[in-house]
Amino acid sequence: MCTQIIHHYTSINTLELILLNRKIRFSRLDTLDDINESKAYGFYDFSRFLYVSCWTDLLEENIPQWEMYGDSMKGVMITLPKSFFNFQPFVPPPNVGMTVYDNIKFPVNWNEIFSDEYWLQMIFLYENWFSRKIQYVDNILEIFNRNIALTHDAEGREILSIKGLNTFASFKQKEWQFQSEYRFILCAFPPLVFPPDGFNNPGFVEKYSAHHINCIKSKNYPSIQYIDINIYDALNQAKFTLGPRGDKKDMSRLIALAKKYAPSATVCKSKLSNTIR
Repeated sequence: MCTQIIHHYTSINTLELILLNRKIRFSRLDTLDDINESKAYGFYDFSRFLYVSCWTDLLEENIPQWEMYGDSMKGVMITLPKSFFNFQPFVPPPNVGMTVYDNIKFPVNWNEIFSDEYWLQMIFLYENWFSRKIQYVDNILEIFNRNIALTHDAEGREILSIKGLNTFASFKQKEWQFQSEYRFILCAFPPLVFPPDGFNNPGFVEKYSAHHINCIKSKNYPSIQYIDINIYDALNQAKFTLGPRGDKKDMSRLIALAKKYAPSATVCKSKLSNTIR
């Protein structure tokens, strides 16, 4: 069944950080709990260029996810519409030599794409690439092994071929099917330094194109393990559900947090309260 809402299980402490900073964390793929997922790319370990925020589209509360991700059932389930990220017109600075067509909208602004710690790949910011439903397979190991190839043309220049890039970070082993995961995905590379004239500089355009090949070939990954993305006032649309083992003190804290940081959000108890020891 398709649902237009998604859930994220976490602790109340983490929810407080999300509310305080108005940001959602994207974790690097090789740091997630499914170790096999980062082994799907063979020799060119592309998993370290991918960052994800993990949710579920299951309509009903899920006991394993409460236990694994919801602070042993004492945490909170955040419920939001699938479209809670704020897609805004992409407006690059006037001096960087980039022209935008077709009223492109991205969930991040220019400074979040080109930061001092990473540069995001813009193709992943289009809405049909940014979010997707996970598919579950029998064997994920090296599923993308043949998707990345480094070859040379007749003049000896390196050519990087990547097939099915829009399916990267979209598969997991069937053992994880209980999650029914819905995921947001970013792709990031180590940053370069913008020259004053940006993409108007022919030397920089060539360097920018070669940068990705060099990073993949030399396994030069971003140094950070997570990326935090602004969600502004999206949490005012949220419902916060206290875990089945949450007590009165936890509920009071959750209500206070919602009142302070997301006054239009709703707060409720888990349907499983008083049913699990």
